[in-house]
Amino acid sequence: MMFRFVEHWGEEAAALGWSTDSLFGVHSLAGALRADSVGALVTIYPRKVIAMDERTITLERNGSRQVFRGLTNPAESLPIWEFWRSTRKV
Repeated sequence: MMFRFVEHWGEEAAALGWSTDSLFGVHSLAGALRADSVGALVTIYPRKVIAMDERTITLERNGSRQVFRGLTNPAESLPIWEFWRSTRKV
């Protein structure tokens, strides 16, 4: 789903000012368990993006819509791939 978003909406999201964390972020310690630090696309599955502007991303699943209005705790968010790297034991 994230790849589909990037393919269909990526350029528009960048032009509208959506940050990496706002789209792909998770909490730096709790991952996706902290909803205040989770980006729009981390919560997307199995929803699809149907609309986007500078302030909101509208997601839909089976006719039910959810509007994402950005992170409420952006200071503690980082991209999901950075979180994954930080949890790996080397």
